[in-house]
Amino acid sequence: MVFFDAKPCSFDYKVLTLRKSLAMESEDTHKNGSYKKVITDILIRKKMFRDPDFSAHKLGEMLGVPNYKVSRILQTEFGKTYADIVLSARVKEAMKMLRDDKHKELTVDDIGMMVGFKNKQSFFNAFHKYGGMTPEKWRRCLN
Repeated sequence: MVFFDAKPCSFDYKVLTLRKSLAMESEDTHKNGSYKKVITDILIRKKMFRDPDFSAHKLGEMLGVPNYKVSRILQTEFGKTYADIVLSARVKEAMKMLRDDKHKELTVDDIGMMVGFKNKQSFFNAFHKYGGMTPEKWRRCLN
């Protein structure tokens, strides 16, 4: 049964696909509040953190929970805020890319954009907060 016409690369298609997979998850898991595996799958394994427009609201839609519950679920399951989870995942991914020789030709700014940051300043601030130094210094330390 098709609910709407969604292209495989569109956000709507991803939401529909994830909702179907969530529906197949055990109902007991969701009733007991154990969203950790599902959230980790969405944000980390599927790398939704790379989407600069992905939000806690969209995560709530995927989980099928009201927006106001998302923060509470994240705090309970991870002990972190949505921003902390997403920003730290982006910084980790940037660190991997900065270390990888196949990304040597990319600028630090390019890598920041590729991992989901909308601008250089937010990338540098997050990298410094979660990585302890600037991305350029991180790259230099690796050489």
